[in-house]
Amino acid sequence: MVERGPEQDGRAGDPPAPQQPSLMRRLGPVLLFLLGLPAGIAFLAGMPAAMLPALALATLLLQAGAAGSGSVGDHGLANFLVVLSFGLGFIAAEFEVLDRLCLISPRISRWVEGVSQRAAEIRFLPHLGIFLVLPLMWMPGIGLYGGVVVAWAFRWDRLRSFIVLAAGWMMACGAVYMVIGNLVHLLGG
Repeated sequence: MVERGPEQDGRAGDPPAPQQPSLMRRLGPVLLFLLGLPAGIAFLAGMPAAMLPALALATLLLQAGAAGSGSVGDHGLANFLVVLSFGLGFIAAEFEVLDRLCLISPRISRWVEGVSQRAAEIRFLPHLGIFLVLPLMWMPGIGLYGGVVVAWAFRWDRLRSFIVLAAGWMMACGAVYMVIGNLVHLLGG
């Protein structure tokens, strides 16, 4: 009789365990949105390179409020697009950081398992729950970070969560951009 190793446990008809995506596949979106797109936009718009770290920091601190910087200045639309890209990069990076924390912390892992078990008891949550996160994206101080934590803790589909969170981020940034732009226009700027 042949002994099975840990990778061969299970019956003959069981599907193979899902493999972890490669490092580049996990970090690709992060690098694209945090480095690639902002650098490309800055280059095409003729923005000084020193503006990129400032916009990244503004996005981290002000969240959607940083999009208002696109309403004023020489590189208005480019600033707005860079803030959008940084926000999307932060969303992708936060999912990865939370995954790593879950791997190294048994306490966090148990907490997520408990959240998943409780969430399974609520019928609509697996299908429509991610859309409940949209209002969080509009809340200053919570938006860019809170929605990702909720989507991650409930173990909602990653791609679907990213798309919904990205849509919420874009709506919040677009609203701030338009409001600030109209205020500047009304005040004669």
